[in-house]
Amino acid sequence: MRILVPYFIFGDREPFIGCIEELDKAFNWAEKYGLQILIDLHTAPDSQNGFDNGGISGVCKWSQEPDEVEFELTVLERLAERYGTRKGLWGIEILNEPILEDMWESMKDTERYPAVDPEKAKGTKLNTMEFIRGFYLEAYDRIRKHMSEDKYVVFHDAFCLKAWKDFMREDKYKNVVLDIHQYLMVAEMKGCQQTVEEYVKYVKELKKDIAEMQEYFPVICMAFFSVDKYYAKVVEDLSQGKHRGE
Repeated sequence: MRILVPYFIFGDREPFIGCIEELDKAFNWAEKYGLQILIDLHTAPDSQNGFDNGGISGVCKWSQEPDEVEFELTVLERLAERYGTRKGLWGIEILNEPILEDMWESMKDTERYPAVDPEKAKGTKLNTMEFIRGFYLEAYDRIRKHMSEDKYVVFHDAFCLKAWKDFMREDKYKNVVLDIHQYLMVAEMKGCQQTVEEYVKYVKELKKDIAEMQEYFPVICMAFFSVDKYYAKVVEDLSQGKHRGE
């Protein structure tokens, strides 16, 4: 199971409250019942994407702040040190959904997720592929110091699925997994119409891209959401007792 954790999980970033003891409990339960956990570091200080799930909507400055980049690496290292030999650990995902130029432009990020504090948002801009690649490489080394090679290191594709064919190809990189997140709103931004037939067509094309990338990494899809208007209406109708038996 994938458990999302914040950068302040260890309780060392006031005013936020840590939650490492809750993750300890999750590991105890997982091992009791024969489950394994993928720890997903889901947020970064000043955010890696400006999304609501990045911890602070409308702000994306983390990669411009070297001290905060280093802090994020230390969180990963501490997680690996704490859980790296646990039977209940499947792997660690380096960072959730860092945003790059293509998605930044398509999402109209600062319009979709306006900042509550415009002053805090000043200086917001996208991450670069060069930076994210470098961060992933450094994170792998920090994690592997404490985590055995039978556990997995997972990295998100930054919404650029086929951009990673030349990445981590050296022999030192063991059990690396590529994570992709597919949202139907992204399909629609690429021209997919809001019909079941069009969605099926989109997924079939996506299947080909995934098969292509599986020549380089095992590929997992840890998020697939139908967040378009058509399905939102279906969900609303279901909540009101409609469509029973369909």
